This record gives sequence, C-alpha cells and structure tokens, in this order.
Amino acid sequence: MFVRIISQLLLIKVDLFALLCVFVASVLNVQILSDTDCDCFLFYTSALELSFMFLLVWYYCTLTIRESILKVNGSRIKGWWRLHHFISTVVSGVLLIWPNTGAWYEFREQFMWFNVYISKCL
Repeated sequence: MFVRIISQLLLIKVDLFALLCVFVASVLNVQILSDTDCDCFLFYTSALELSFMFLLVWYYCTLTIRESILKVNGSRIKGWWRLHHFISTVVSGVLLIWPNTGAWYEFREQFMWFNVYISKCL
C-alpha cells in the first residue's frame, strides 16, 4: 500500500517535471528561431542551441531514471515507452555533439520548428 502511494506521488512529480521542461524548451525554441536575424547570431544562438540540446539530454536522462524507479516499484510503464526514452536520450546526445556544418544548418530550422510544434501539442 505504501509503495503504491509513493509510486503515485512520483508519477505526479514526473508530470510536473515534464510540464516545466516543455515550457522552458518552448521558450528556448522561440528565442532561437527569433534570433536568426540578429548580428550576434553565431555566438548567442549557438549558446542557446547548446543549452536546448543539453536540456533535451538532461530531460530524457531524468525521465529514464525516474521511469526505471517507477518500474521497480511496481508501476505498469510499458517497455516500449521506456525504450523510446532510452533512444531519445541517445539521439539528444548526438544532437548535442553534432558539429556546426552545412548539414546541421540545413537540419536546424526544421528541427526547431518541429520542437515548437511538439511543445504546443503537449
């Protein structure tokens, strides 16, 4: 009984954590997309992009750890959902270390708009 109550409280904390991270990520995305015409584009936007990518890595690592704790405590989190977060952690890490090449700049704007869309849908 006690374990089930703790599990439910942790699940509520995970939802609040996700909501806060989605809000911060959407603010970062809008700022990154609005600063493309700025003279300080290369430094300032690059720092914002790296902050956003680090936020993604941190968010998915934290979610994966919390979901693993919930699973051990008897939660019925599906394996595919946890696998999705493991894969998202790896992909976010790749995005964090991706060099600023032509391929990145071709991918960047569409990826940022996709993140804005996802954050508004949640």
